[in-house]
Order: sequence, then structure tokens, then C-alpha cells
Amino acid sequence: LANGRAFGREALMRGKLGTVELRGAELLAAAEAHDAIFSFDYRARTAALEVGLPLLPEGEILFVNLDPRASLDVESSLRTTWPVVGRLGADPSRICLEIIKPERCPDRDLLEDMVAAHRKRGALIALDDLSGGPESPACLELLRPDVAKIDTALTAGIQHSPARRALVKALVDCAHEIAAKVVAEGVERVDEFRAMADLDVDLGQGFYFGQPTERPMAVDTRLVRPTAF
Repeated sequence: LANGRAFGREALMRGKLGTVELRGAELLAAAEAHDAIFSFDYRARTAALEVGLPLLPEGEILFVNLDPRASLDVESSLRTTWPVVGRLGADPSRICLEIIKPERCPDRDLLEDMVAAHRKRGALIALDDLSGGPESPACLELLRPDVAKIDTALTAGIQHSPARRALVKALVDCAHEIAAKVVAEGVERVDEFRAMADLDVDLGQGFYFGQPTERPMAVDTRLVRPTAF
């Protein structure tokens, strides 16, 4: 939430094995185990765009993951994204590509070139799963994203951890220096919500606001506070 309005929607990947629903992390682990990251990343992003864009409420942004490990070069990254956007006739400025775990990408030159190429097409850029470690400021300064997303591991129970609050505060200050919005992932409890608000985090994402649904849902207005996030 930003200033009492919905800022965007995130496309979530789910699957089924028989009658058992599989979460995105489980599907990703299976893709990694079978050396199928490229295929999984392409299919997941295509499905997110094809399903999510037509459902996107006016004025909102669709957040879609992009795994840098699945990009052999800049051209392959563009090829697996923009033909779908063009076919749907979508406004590129309503798409935010989330670079998954950028701190772990060893080829920073490729990462920088890839971000620049997608941004040139009109997309917004988010850095996902930032840990608050020493590589976080380096990625923020190099890539200058529009959105910086704080990893769930920092959010969970942050109200009880002065050390993690200090890490998040440093990350927020670094992100705000480059005019990036900061999103706290995995907000599930009111105390986590309040702690992140006290640390000047701009936006929140998690079960505290609502569960994943097949169609975009309205945010409970009781959760909106003018001074929060």
C-alpha cells in the first residue's frame, strides 16, 4: 500500500501434483534439480504476463519475476519477455520486472546490461529478496532500481530483533538515496507492519494484507493508514 492506494499486484506461480498444490518455491526447486531453470523462468513469466495483464486494474503495476540465472545474455532475456508484452498490446510502464536474488548473480556486468535493456523498453525494475548484507548496497548503487524488496527473512519477527531493524534501516536509507521505493516482503503480523512503518519502509506485501487469489482482490480499507508505509 502506498498513500492508501494499491501500488501493484504480484503474479504468483502455483502448480499441482495430483491433488497437492505446489508453491512457487517448490516448483523452482524442482526446476533447479532438473536443470530446467531457463524453461521454468520463461514459462512462468509468460504465464504471469498472459494471465495477469488482462486482470490488472487500471493504474496498477504487475510485478513479474525474472531470474538472472536463466539469462545467457541480454538478448535471451528480452526474447523471453517483450514479444508477449507486444502481443498483448500492454503498456510497458505497467510492468515491473523483479530481479530475483540479484546479490547472488556473479556476472554484474550482465546484470547491469540486462536491467538497462529492459528499462529502455519501458519497464520498471525491482530488486527482490535483498538480505541487507554487504552486497545489498552494491546492487542498489549499480542497478538503481525503482523498487527494492526486503527479504522475508528480515521481516519475520523483526519487532523482536534490534540487529535486523538496524540492517533494514541501513537498507532503507540506501534505497531512498537513489529514490527507490522499499517494500517489506512477508508481512504477516500487525507488529511487523508497525516496525517496518517505523523504519520508513514505503510499502508492504504479505498475508497481513490478504491471501493470494486467482483474481485481484480489493484491499481491506481497515488496513490502510495514511502514515503507514
